[in-house]
Amino acid sequence: MLLLAGLLQGEQELRKDWSFFRLSIKPPNRQTFSVLSSSQPRPFSLFLSPPSPPKSKKQAAWPQHKAAHKPDPLTQWAYATNKGSGRSFSAPATFPWTGKLRPEKIGPSRRVPEGIALPDYATSSIPFSEQESKQQHSIPIRNEREIAKARAACRIGREVLDEAARAVRPGVTTDELDRVVHEATVERGAYPSPLNYYSFPKSVCTSVNEVVCHGIPDAR
Repeated sequence: MLLLAGLLQGEQELRKDWSFFRLSIKPPNRQTFSVLSSSQPRPFSLFLSPPSPPKSKKQAAWPQHKAAHKPDPLTQWAYATNKGSGRSFSAPATFPWTGKLRPEKIGPSRRVPEGIALPDYATSSIPFSEQESKQQHSIPIRNEREIAKARAACRIGREVLDEAARAVRPGVTTDELDRVVHEATVERGAYPSPLNYYSFPKSVCTSVNEVVCHGIPDAR
């Protein structure tokens, strides 16, 4: 109260035309002291709040706990953004839609077990070896060893596509088809080539009928 009196006295000396003071109490625990001028109805207010009680250890650690356990959209069902490299819990609101079709949430990218050879884009998302390959500009002549590898890869691709085809039925989601393709691929010791290719987040390109191409498997 002495501090309040000093503050009010100082303001009274600076503004001699203030004629009276008004005390009002505002909930929950804050008192507002207002000074009104007799010549100009402009209030001067002092807001005094009671001292906050000391925080418990749990309360003090809450900001760090909240930051450490903040949901990561990449590990949960969320909307794909930035051409598949990002996630958002909110649906895109500014995209210039031309029809009624809207994206659905996608699940986390599936992991590849250790021991399977990874392409360079598995971590970088950029297929540097493909960009630098001479095969982009010329057709190579394969030797017998390379032809044998190509046949083995084609055989795996055919088998995986057959498993995906057997899983297609009314009501199945494209994310379920992605699971089938991913598991069938890694079971054969192969890497699912679409995964992280230019940040593509899934192991197969598939979508509902209304999506033209390169659909990201989602909850539909």
